[in-house]
Amino acid sequence: MAKVFKLAYADFASKDVSKLADYYTRTMGYALAHRGEDGSAYMSNGFDHHYIVITPSDYSGVRVYGYQLDRTIIFEGSTGAAS
Repeated sequence: MAKVFKLAYADFASKDVSKLADYYTRTMGYALAHRGEDGSAYMSNGFDHHYIVITPSDYSGVRVYGYQLDRTIIFEGSTGAAS
């Protein structure tokens, strides 16, 4: 069984990317790390390139999220080598 080490990132759909990016900057202490060609905002708290992605959309909500797994796990059929 895979063991989750931490939440790696969250990608939010937003009708107003600038407003949500402003919230993460002013309230949560994140910084804008990158702006995508589609207007997406990649927000970082300084440890990794980004933890939060804010993607322009006609709805607001969670699009996708990912976990960082325990590094000691080797999945069946895997060589354990980085690809």
